[in-house]
Amino acid sequence: MTFKIYEKRRSLKSFLFEKYLRYTSKTKENLSSREKTKKMVALQAEKNKKDYKLPEMKFKTKIEKDNYQNMQVFSLNNKKSK
Repeated sequence: MTFKIYEKRRSLKSFLFEKYLRYTSKTKENLSSREKTKKMVALQAEKNKKDYKLPEMKFKTKIEKDNYQNMQVFSLNNKKSK
C-alpha cells in the first residue's frame, strides 16, 4: 500500500472534515489491538458479501447485473465488443 503525502497547505474545511472522520468512525479504536482488528475485518467482510441494492432511479439505458469473480457488477450502457 502506498500513501501520497500532501505537503501543501490544506483548507480549514478539509482539516475539520478529517478530524470529524477520525472522531466519529472509531477506526483508531477498532485497530488498537490484533483481536479488534481481526473482528473489524471479519465484520466488514460479511457486510461486503451481501448484494448491493441499487436505489430506485430512472435510466435511459438498461442496467445489467452480473457476477464477476464472486463480485456483484452493474453495467450501464454496455456496448458489447465485436
